[in-house]
Amino acid sequence: MNKWAFTFLAMGDEHIREFNIVAKTILNIHPDHKIIVGTDNPNGLIDGLYKVIPISEGFNYNLKRIPIQHALKEFNTIFHLDTDVHIRDGIDFSIMDSVAEGPEGLWVEDIVPPESQHRNGSIEWIRDYLDKLKVWVGDENFYLIPEGRFILKSNPENVNTIIEMWETIDRDTREVQPEQYELNGAMEGFIIWISVTKAGIPIKKVWSVGGDFTKLFHTTVHFARDNRKLIATML
Repeated sequence: MNKWAFTFLAMGDEHIREFNIVAKTILNIHPDHKIIVGTDNPNGLIDGLYKVIPISEGFNYNLKRIPIQHALKEFNTIFHLDTDVHIRDGIDFSIMDSVAEGPEGLWVEDIVPPESQHRNGSIEWIRDYLDKLKVWVGDENFYLIPEGRFILKSNPENVNTIIEMWETIDRDTREVQPEQYELNGAMEGFIIWISVTKAGIPIKKVWSVGGDFTKLFHTTVHFARDNRKLIATML
């Protein structure tokens, strides 16, 4: 039985168009891959998806927790991808089977401190957001993880801890969350880092792990990472 699934958040026409492209690519690789997506327009999605989760509230990047929550009720591991991801030829998802059989963990592209998010040498543009987040960590350091692609393996007892804390911090910080591409809830990677850490799950950089993890991330290109959006149809 498949113990892992892909999760996506696809809300709004642009993200739905992007999602349909990458989801079709995944299903072309193997039609049995499980894709779970949260969306505000279920009728706009391609066929063949494992589960579609309707979302009625307005867009916020933190709403990706909704498909993740649904997925982790049934699977112990998820590979979350943003919709503006390009899957290269030769990709091999078999490492996901090994992850699902192994210990808990969050595998990410990078782990960076708040100071790295400066503009013109200053982080004042996100100061209110960071101050709100500090309430949840006290004197502990906290970090940002890139949110466009990550792998999460969690035992059932920790899923509720992660999701409940993620939602609570999200709601508490809504008024001061940054925007990206004129959409709310950017830099949700801070909240993900705090929530997963509080659940006691280790966070690892895929480049440090190496091997098949590195290959997997090399063959999934996240366009927003370099401030590029997907503008061409993938073959």
